[in-house]
Amino acid sequence: MSGTYVVGGINADFNTISDAVNSLSTNGVSGPVIINISAGTYNEFFTIPSISGSSSNNTITIQGATLDSSDVIIQSVFGGTPDHIILLDGVDYLTIRYCTIT
Repeated sequence: MSGTYVVGGINADFNTISDAVNSLSTNGVSGPVIINISAGTYNEFFTIPSISGSSSNNTITIQGATLDSSDVIIQSVFGGTPDHIILLDGVDYLTIRYCTIT
């Protein structure tokens, strides 16, 4: 993967953040990747593993599309199990920004 992708909203590349993370995990990266999350509340949890091809040049950015952290809420409504919303499991060169995680 390389370039900019959209989660949620009209003309989305992915319906959920988990779908985008799974694609990264499956396909790896061949250039910088930006995943813009459309405004909304996302009730999900996910693990971000090591991503093949990521490096100081091939970075991964997951961010709220409006660049306002109050517009994108990532929350778990599952209570108890799993005990995380986002688990970073070996991933490097990742930035998550402009999101509220509760």
